[in-house]
Amino acid sequence: MVAVGSGTINDLCKLAALQRGCPQLVFATAPSMNGYTSLSASITEAGLKRSVRAATPVAAFFDLRVLAAAPVRLIRAGLGDSICRPTAQADWLLSHLLLDRPYREAPFALLAGDEPALLAESRALASGDLAAMRCLVRTLVLSGFGMTLAGGSYPASQGEHLLSHYIEMMRPLGQPAALHGEQTGVCALAMARLQDRILARDAPPTVRPTAVRRDDVLRRFGAERGDACWQELEPKRIDAARAGELTARLAAAWPRSATGSAASPSATPGWPRCSSPPGRRARPTTSAGPTPSSTTRSPTPARSATATRSSTSRSTSHPADPAPRDQLCPGAARAMG
Repeated sequence: MVAVGSGTINDLCKLAALQRGCPQLVFATAPSMNGYTSLSASITEAGLKRSVRAATPVAAFFDLRVLAAAPVRLIRAGLGDSICRPTAQADWLLSHLLLDRPYREAPFALLAGDEPALLAESRALASGDLAAMRCLVRTLVLSGFGMTLAGGSYPASQGEHLLSHYIEMMRPLGQPAALHGEQTGVCALAMARLQDRILARDAPPTVRPTAVRRDDVLRRFGAERGDACWQELEPKRIDAARAGELTARLAAAWPRSATGSAASPSATPGWPRCSSPPGRRARPTTSAGPTPSSTTRSPTPARSATATRSSTSRSTSHPADPAPRDQLCPGAARAMG
């Protein structure tokens, strides 16, 4: 199955290849999203956006000149889909620390070499600059590989994507639709501000039992879409006992500065911060090489293991040393500037 296009075409071909039991490869025509090399496909079912487990394409081809000639909105969408890395990492790390969910640093180490240059030269993307486009394409492709390494979209899709999906679901009739990456970029900035406000608290937030009921969801989203939402929400609801446990866990380790001022990730090891993990950077084989035409082959399990071992990134229950306070969400901060 050969996909020639971008987001929707890529996702549909992934599903078709999976159903037919055949390999898939993709020729990208726009740098609009990071799903080219991931193992998931984003599909809307019953009005609800879902990530469906598919398979990583056997090869992906990226011609930088073709991508630089794509509509500017699609290029901006790719940038927007990239700047959510800090907020997604913070959310995923928090779920690991609070809920004992698995967490890996490898997906973020893959991006450490290209993300700063991409954000520093983001304005050049609109002018067709191939060097800037190379940074964007590498970031999108490596983000997709990171999702494959993690076994899901965890390192690239967290709270900011929930906000974006809500916007899509509740868009008034007749209002033009925004591109996914455009929404994600805006929602990432909102999420970064929210995370920063929470981490700046002297005292941890109090976790409360889930108060939302099925009737509330159906009333808000309608029968069909509301039922799909409830099926996703119900297993995640927490009762009073569980809420108390989580509140106590937060209180036991909430970071505080030495002077008693606003809480800082630098004060207590192991709490969420949005900078890239320290250590040596992984050097995987990727797309967007030094020439305008580039080819990427999806990593086999052996290659994935090699890429993971070649860096200090690892699956861990002991997150890397915290970054200084002024490095909180640096990618989002630079994008805002």
